[in-house]
Order: sequence, then C-alpha cells, then structure tokens
Amino acid sequence: MSSRKGHNKSRHGCLRCKERRVKCNEIGPCNHCVRRREECSLAPNSSHRYPYPSLSNRSSPGSSYSPSPESSTSFLTPFIRYGSSHDSSWSQDLYLMSHFLLSSCKTITSRPDLIHMWQHVVPKDAVSQPFLMHGVLAFAALHLASLNSHDPAVRLQYARLSQHHQSEAIPEFRRALSSLSPESAGPCFAMGSILACLAVAGVSDNRLDLLLEEGDIDSSSSPMTFETILSIFTLIRGIRGILSPAWAWDTFSTSPYIVAVHGHTVVDYDTFELPDPLRSAYGEARQRVETSALSGTEKKACLEALDEREKVEKDLRYQGNDQQNLEQSFLFKWVAVVSDDFVSLLTAKNPVAAEILRGFVLLIDLIRDVDLDDWYLKGFKENALGVIDSHC
Repeated sequence: MSSRKGHNKSRHGCLRCKERRVKCNEIGPCNHCVRRREECSLAPNSSHRYPYPSLSNRSSPGSSYSPSPESSTSFLTPFIRYGSSHDSSWSQDLYLMSHFLLSSCKTITSRPDLIHMWQHVVPKDAVSQPFLMHGVLAFAALHLASLNSHDPAVRLQYARLSQHHQSEAIPEFRRALSSLSPESAGPCFAMGSILACLAVAGVSDNRLDLLLEEGDIDSSSSPMTFETILSIFTLIRGIRGILSPAWAWDTFSTSPYIVAVHGHTVVDYDTFELPDPLRSAYGEARQRVETSALSGTEKKACLEALDEREKVEKDLRYQGNDQQNLEQSFLFKWVAVVSDDFVSLLTAKNPVAAEILRGFVLLIDLIRDVDLDDWYLKGFKENALGVIDSHC
C-alpha cells in the first residue's frame, strides 16, 4: 500500500493570509500583503504599512540629515507601491548588469554616443551611487521578464527581481535628491531617466504589476487607471526639477551626461511645416478649445499644450527622415514642457485636456518604427487610449 506524501502545513503565516486561507511565504511583510499594499502582521513594526519607510525614519542615529525644502521627492510616489520581500544574489545581479550593458541599454536609445554613456559612464557612477546600481538592475530585470513571456516561471522570477531592486533604489534615491550635490547630479539624472522608462512601462503590456499578478494564482489583474498615466507626468516632470538649480545645470553641462540633451539636429519650427491635413487638424483642435466652456486661464493652458504637441510632431517627422537620429525622448519631452495648469486639468479629467492628451498618445506610432526593442512601449497606445476613453 503506497503511503501518501506528507505536506508541511505553514503555521507561522500572517493573519491576513490565514483569513484568506492562502499560502504565506512567512517573510515580514509577506508577498501577498506587499502586493495588496496592506499592513502585514509579520512586519517588524506597525509602521510598515507601505513598502518603503519614510525618510524621517531612515536616518541613522546622530545623523544631521534633513530634507531640503526645495528638493521635493514627491514625484517618486508612483514607485512606492513596489515593495518586495524577494531577494537577489550577487550572481543574479552580475547577470542583470551584463544584460543591461549588452542589451537593455540599447532599448533606451540607438545613438552611439548615448549608448556609450549608458555602457560606460552610468555603470562607473553606479559603483558609488547604490540607487543607480539598483535602478540599472531593476530595468534589466524587467526587460528580461518581457523577453521570457514563453516561460511564466522565469518571467515571474525576473519581475520579482525588478520589484526587489526598485524597492531598494527608491529610498536611497530620495535621500540623494534631498541632498543633491555636484557629484550626484549626473547619476540622479540617469536614475530619473530609468524611472521615466519604467513609468512608461507601467502603461504597457509589460507593466510590473501585471507581471507579478500573472504569477500569483491568488491575485487577479487590477485595472489600469487614469492615475497610472498621470504618474508618467509626475516622474518626467520631477526629473526636470533635478537640474533646476543653476549650479546643478552648470555641473551637468560639463559632465559626460550632457550628451543626453545635446547631439541631435534641431528643427526650425517656423520653417518646417506639417502636411496640410495635419495643419488643418491642429487648427480645428484650437478652435474646439476656443469655443469650449473653459476659463481664460484654462484655454491658455490647453492652447499652449497644443502648440507644444505640434512642435513635438514636427520634431518626430523631421527627425524621422533619419531613423538613427530619432529618439523616443522626442515624444515624451512634451510631458515635461506642458504647464502645471494643463496637468491640473488632466488630473481633474477635463475632457478638453484629455482630448489633447489622446492626440499625444497617437503620436507614439511615429517612434514605434525605430529599430529598437521598445518592450516598454508594447501595448502602450492601446492601453492608454482605453483608459482615457473610459475615464474622461
């Protein structure tokens, strides 16, 4: 008579897992509570309600650190949801760095000078800036997760590694921003650029939330919200603040990172014209703004956003004549240059502003022709349009 294989029942799981009758990994906070952003009874203390402790609790005893009031880090809030009880080994991290240098960095840009920056300047600075090291590894891990859609177990493994490195990076990055120095301005810019790509990936078919939920049989995929799209504005506009102090820009402009904002052919917006149908479409869009019920200030914000979107489209179509010179950053710079008033209208889900945003999302087709593995843009247009149409 064959004996039945024994099963070791977990008796040390957290209270919430016991209530749900799901298997707990017994690490405080456990995976289920972290993913659902709930307080876990296994957490070291009751303040561990969210994956990241506040900066005020992270200073070592006797530390004189205090956040600079002009260096807000609130734009990192979208990433605070990525807590992790998953760990990584040095061998895994070594492989992730190798993959970043050989493959992942080339999905960010096709320009040789920028690839050189990502392959040489960034890794060197990452040695002394742990937040940047974790950011690089998080990006590489999510890229690997996107490449392993055929193997759910491996895909989940890399998604968890990305989750882990994001959770390690953000607290350190917040502290670096709050005490920004000439030495950290360039690395902070690089980290911000990585987070911008991850924020865009958050609207794609390779978004981290979805990959983690696919591997959790006790979880169903949470619907994407309009706030998910707004988080891209929060991140990219926050990056702009890194270089807002004059000294920070002076330091950045003489650093190897300056190639990130220079090196492309500038279009003359006054002489380069869009095809007649597109010019007519922009004219009709401006007319709809003018005849809307918006206030004078709100109309001004929307008209300026349309002007900036038209410039972006000119950039894309002008640079598109040379695919090697076409960068995805040409599109997403629009997010950084629109006014705060326009972002406020988007936050309020104003239909006029949402229609302008919808036109921006459609421009993504102009950069999908670039010879890049644009894994973090896969499904972006369809997902974004679906959210805009259903929420505004």
